[in-house]
Amino acid sequence: MKGKRLKNVQKTLLFYKLHFGIDAPYRLLVDGTLCNTAYSNHINLAEQIPKLFQAHVRIFTTKCAISEVEGLQARFGVSRGTSLSILHQFPVIPCHHPLAGNVKDCFSSKYKYNTQDTDKNKFCVGTQDQELREHARKSGGVPIFTLKSRVPCVEPPSDYSKSLAEKQTVAKAVPEHSKKVIAGIKRDQGAVESGETNCS
Repeated sequence: MKGKRLKNVQKTLLFYKLHFGIDAPYRLLVDGTLCNTAYSNHINLAEQIPKLFQAHVRIFTTKCAISEVEGLQARFGVSRGTSLSILHQFPVIPCHHPLAGNVKDCFSSKYKYNTQDTDKNKFCVGTQDQELREHARKSGGVPIFTLKSRVPCVEPPSDYSKSLAEKQTVAKAVPEHSKKVIAGIKRDQGAVESGETNCS
């Protein structure tokens, strides 16, 4: 992998670590669209993803993602040796749906905690689906892994993620400023009580 691309990925991952607490070992949710593209281009996701992240990555899928691919294969008669075989390589995490549902809704129920100060697991998303990627961008705080022209990459932070990060920075700065103001007021009060003033 080219050095510049790896450097950009590390810069992106550092952004998510600093602002959203997303750090190694990363938890990556993958769907059928990503696995299908990987299969078509002879890309080994289990090998290439950790190389790109330069860290340990735990790759998962969900029952909804598997059911979606199974449904498409049954409908169009696609052979089993495609994206489904790749999906089955990864552990399935519970998605708690009464029935297999929409993959976008399923995945978003996992990464919705990314922007919250919580002990719940935070997830990256691996997909080629434009609707899912757009939803993740608008949700904010979601690292997105995708394949572009057979090249593994992590998208730069979305504008909304940057906006959330900026708000967090301001929120953290305000309490510190308030402490200084309060300290200044107490200092002035102490000077007045001791008979010292700034008036000549």
